[in-house]
Amino acid sequence: METPDYTNHSHESASEKAEDSHIRVRKGQSYEEYLLQKKQFLQEGPIVSELETFMENPIVIANLCSVDSITRAQTIHGLERRYYLGYFDDCLNNCNELISRLELKSTDKQERKQHEKLLKQLTDIQQKCLNKLSRTLTIDEESKI
Repeated sequence: METPDYTNHSHESASEKAEDSHIRVRKGQSYEEYLLQKKQFLQEGPIVSELETFMENPIVIANLCSVDSITRAQTIHGLERRYYLGYFDDCLNNCNELISRLELKSTDKQERKQHEKLLKQLTDIQQKCLNKLSRTLTIDEESKI
């Protein structure tokens, strides 16, 4: 059996038949693009997503309507992670700050919908934190009696 040659890079598009009998066509990559990508990989290494990076990186305290979608998703995920790890005070403070800065500057229907979605996500996390903190306070008060 012949071993595959991994050094031979095809610069043409490749097609393969998927399970559902649709033919998928993959766009080819020029040799220059390949070299650029390889150089970037050798300099920076692989992109690794670790769950701890959401706790190490500070949450961006800004108007979430005006930041890009990746930053917005990372911020929401960071808040959820703080909640599930039990950092309720930190999570609540960040939620309050983000809600106070959340402002809609456009009248576009899509942006208004995005604003409402963000506000709902933040208030849901805020309520969960408040519920946990109030439950923790009542348990502490009962244990003192």
